[in-house]
Amino acid sequence: DELDTYLATGMEDVTPGDGLKWWHERRATYPRLSHMALDYLTIPVVVASTERLFSKGCVVLPYLHNRLLSQSTCALLCLRQWSKLSLVKDEDLHQVIFEDLEGDESEVELPDGWDKIHIHT
Repeated sequence: DELDTYLATGMEDVTPGDGLKWWHERRATYPRLSHMALDYLTIPVVVASTERLFSKGCVVLPYLHNRLLSQSTCALLCLRQWSKLSLVKDEDLHQVIFEDLEGDESEVELPDGWDKIHIHT
């Protein structure tokens, strides 16, 4: 399994900011993981709050979005895309979901303004 292989490999020293290069160079070894990492690491930067994005587009979870933590919303957006591309296995999702239901997972406090997206033109 690709994830097991990745997790079994030792730690490497990577220069901060070289994440894209590292995943690109290892795309043959970790095709699914590298695709997911590159999706995540290449998210464009724009100026808009998460709330504004929801209200303007009426796109993602219009009724439930205010009940989800921002981290959960981001995770759901990524999972949706990765599932469409068959990068995530259903059995892996089920395992993680049921593990979380059994445990008590505290949410992390995020600083004000963390959800701002900046566009550089």
